[in-house]
Amino acid sequence: MALEPKILRTFLSPRDRVVVANLARAVTFESGRQGTGYDKASLLDVIMADRLVKIARRALGEPLLYDAWLLRYPVGSEIPVHTDPPIEGMCHVRLNALALASDGGVLYVDGAELPLDGGDAYLFRPDVMRHMVTKVEANERLVLSVGANVDVDHARRLGLA
Repeated sequence: MALEPKILRTFLSPRDRVVVANLARAVTFESGRQGTGYDKASLLDVIMADRLVKIARRALGEPLLYDAWLLRYPVGSEIPVHTDPPIEGMCHVRLNALALASDGGVLYVDGAELPLDGGDAYLFRPDVMRHMVTKVEANERLVLSVGANVDVDHARRLGLA
C-alpha cells in the first residue's frame, strides 16, 4: 500500500493565519536550500511562533527533536521535484500548513496535485514522497513547516509507515 499525505482541513484558524503573516514581517529570512527563489526563517526561538509550533508538534505525535520554519515563496519562486533525506535509520515526518495561498504555487505529492485552501495543512513523509511546488504566479505564499526524524513505530502511529 502506497503512503499518502494526510490533509488536515482548517488546521490554522483565521487568527493563526494572521499570526503567521505577522511573523513573516518580524523574522529574518535566508535563501531556501533548493536555490529556486523561496526563503526560510527558523521559528525555534521565536516566541510569537511558540503556540503554533506546539500545535504542529502535537499533530506530529510530540517528537522531542524537531525543526520549525516559516517558508516564503515570492512571485516567481518554485520548488522542483525532490525528497528530503532523513537521518539514517529514521523516518522524516513533516506538517506543512498553508497560511497564505497564492496564484500558482500548486503542491504536488508523488505526482498528484494536493489541493489546499488557506489554513489547511498536510502531514507527510518528505523522505519517501516526492514533492514539488509549481511557480508562484501572483501573491506571496506562506507555509508553516514543522518536522522531525522519528523511528518507524512513531511514523506508523501517525499512519505514515
